[in-house]
Amino acid sequence: MQREIRSQIFFAVYLTPRSGAANITPCVRLADSQRVWAIAQMNNGTFWQGSAETLVTLSACTEMV
Repeated sequence: MQREIRSQIFFAVYLTPRSGAANITPCVRLADSQRVWAIAQMNNGTFWQGSAETLVTLSACTEMV
C-alpha cells in the first residue's frame, strides 16, 4: 500500500534583528501520525532543517523518541 505524499506550507515567518530571539512555537492539529519538517533560511542564505516523527492519538500528539 503506497501512501499519498502531500506537501503543504503551514506558515511562514520572517524575523529581523528587531525580533529579538528567534523562537517560534507553533501548535498544529494533525489528522494522522506523520513526520513533521521545519526548514529555516538563515540571513547568510544557508538553510537548516529538522524533523520529528509524531504519533497522533485520540486526545493528543506526542513526539516519538
